[in-house]
Amino acid sequence: MEYRWVGFGRKLHFSFEKVEVVQYRGLTVNFAKEVGARVIIRGLRAVSDFEAEMQQALANQSMAPNIDTVCLMNSQQYSFISSSIVKEIVMHGGDVSHLVPPHVVTALTEQYQQRKDRT
Repeated sequence: MEYRWVGFGRKLHFSFEKVEVVQYRGLTVNFAKEVGARVIIRGLRAVSDFEAEMQQALANQSMAPNIDTVCLMNSQQYSFISSSIVKEIVMHGGDVSHLVPPHVVTALTEQYQQRKDRT
Protein backbone atom coordinates (compact mmCIF):
# COMPACT_ATOMS: atom_id res chain seq x y z
CA MET A 1 0.00 0.00 0.00
CA GLU A 2 1.35 3.39 -0.98
CA TYR A 3 1.04 6.24 1.49
CA ARG A 4 -0.83 9.22 0.11
CA TRP A 5 2.08 11.62 0.60
CA VAL A 6 4.23 9.45 -1.67
CA GLY A 7 1.69 9.89 -4.44
CA PHE A 8 1.60 13.63 -3.78
CA GLY A 9 5.37 13.77 -4.06
CA ARG A 10 5.36 11.89 -7.35
CA LYS A 11 2.94 14.41 -8.83
CA LEU A 12 5.19 17.36 -8.04
CA HIS A 13 7.52 18.66 -10.71
CA PHE A 14 11.12 18.29 -9.65
CA SER A 15 13.78 20.27 -11.45
CA PHE A 16 16.40 17.77 -10.31
CA GLU A 17 16.95 14.81 -12.62
CA LYS A 18 18.22 12.52 -9.89
CA VAL A 19 15.39 13.11 -7.42
CA GLU A 20 12.85 10.35 -7.00
CA VAL A 21 10.08 9.80 -4.49
CA VAL A 22 10.08 6.35 -2.93
CA GLN A 23 8.35 4.69 -0.02
CA TYR A 24 10.29 2.71 2.55
CA ARG A 25 9.96 1.33 6.06
CA GLY A 26 12.36 1.75 8.94
CA LEU A 27 15.03 4.31 9.68
CA THR A 28 15.82 6.90 7.03
CA VAL A 29 19.55 6.46 7.63
CA ASN A 30 19.26 2.70 6.97
CA PHE A 31 17.33 3.35 3.78
CA ALA A 32 19.98 5.88 2.72
CA LYS A 33 22.65 3.20 3.22
CA GLU A 34 20.62 0.66 1.21
CA VAL A 35 20.32 2.95 -1.81
CA GLY A 36 23.88 4.26 -1.58
CA ALA A 37 22.95 7.83 -0.69
CA ARG A 38 25.67 10.07 0.66
CA VAL A 39 23.39 12.88 1.83
CA ILE A 40 20.05 13.16 3.64
CA ILE A 41 18.29 16.45 2.95
CA ARG A 42 15.97 17.82 5.63
CA GLY A 43 13.88 20.99 5.76
CA LEU A 44 13.70 23.59 8.50
CA ARG A 45 10.59 25.75 8.84
CA ALA A 46 11.47 27.50 12.08
CA VAL A 47 14.17 27.76 14.71
CA SER A 48 12.19 25.27 16.79
CA ASP A 49 12.85 22.59 14.12
CA PHE A 50 16.62 23.00 14.42
CA GLU A 51 17.15 21.23 17.74
CA ALA A 52 15.24 18.11 16.75
CA GLU A 53 16.91 18.00 13.33
CA MET A 54 20.36 18.42 14.90
CA GLN A 55 19.69 15.53 17.29
CA GLN A 56 18.48 13.37 14.40
CA ALA A 57 21.52 14.27 12.29
CA LEU A 58 23.88 13.35 15.14
CA ALA A 59 22.10 10.04 15.69
CA ASN A 60 22.28 9.31 11.95
CA GLN A 61 25.97 10.21 11.93
CA SER A 62 26.65 7.74 14.74
CA MET A 63 24.99 4.97 12.69
CA ALA A 64 26.39 5.99 9.29
CA PRO A 65 29.40 8.30 9.53
CA ASN A 66 29.75 8.48 5.74
CA ILE A 67 26.25 9.95 5.23
CA ASP A 68 25.88 13.67 5.78
CA THR A 69 22.69 15.52 6.72
CA VAL A 70 22.02 18.85 5.03
CA CYS A 71 19.28 21.11 6.37
CA LEU A 72 17.68 23.65 4.06
CA MET A 73 15.61 26.58 5.26
CA ASN A 74 12.28 27.14 3.59
CA SER A 75 11.02 30.36 2.10
CA GLN A 76 9.73 32.88 4.63
CA GLN A 77 6.40 32.65 2.82
CA TYR A 78 5.93 29.09 4.14
CA SER A 79 7.66 29.30 7.52
CA PHE A 80 4.42 29.18 9.52
CA ILE A 81 2.80 26.34 7.59
CA SER A 82 2.50 22.79 8.83
CA SER A 83 0.35 19.98 7.52
CA SER A 84 -1.76 20.28 10.69
CA ILE A 85 -2.53 23.92 9.97
CA VAL A 86 -3.38 23.17 6.33
CA LYS A 87 -5.72 20.34 7.37
CA GLU A 88 -7.39 22.55 9.98
CA ILE A 89 -8.03 25.28 7.40
CA VAL A 90 -9.54 22.78 4.93
CA MET A 91 -11.62 21.11 7.65
CA HIS A 92 -13.28 24.45 8.34
CA GLY A 93 -13.88 25.27 4.68
CA GLY A 94 -10.93 27.60 4.17
CA ASP A 95 -8.90 28.04 0.98
CA VAL A 96 -5.38 26.58 0.97
CA SER A 97 -4.71 26.85 -2.77
CA HIS A 98 -1.98 29.42 -2.14
CA LEU A 99 -0.22 27.03 0.27
CA VAL A 100 -0.21 23.61 -1.42
CA PRO A 101 -0.29 22.20 -4.98
CA PRO A 102 -3.70 21.77 -6.67
CA HIS A 103 -3.75 17.96 -6.35
CA VAL A 104 -3.26 18.27 -2.57
CA VAL A 105 -6.12 20.79 -2.32
CA THR A 106 -8.38 18.36 -4.19
CA ALA A 107 -7.40 15.35 -2.07
CA LEU A 108 -7.81 17.18 1.24
CA THR A 109 -11.13 18.72 0.21
CA GLU A 110 -12.45 15.30 -0.82
CA GLN A 111 -11.19 13.70 2.39
CA TYR A 112 -12.88 16.21 4.65
CA GLN A 113 -16.06 16.23 2.57
CA GLN A 114 -16.29 12.44 2.97
CA ARG A 115 -15.82 12.76 6.74
CA LYS A 116 -18.48 15.46 6.85
CA ASP A 117 -20.89 13.30 4.85
CA ARG A 118 -20.45 10.40 7.31
CA THR A 119 -21.42 12.49 10.31
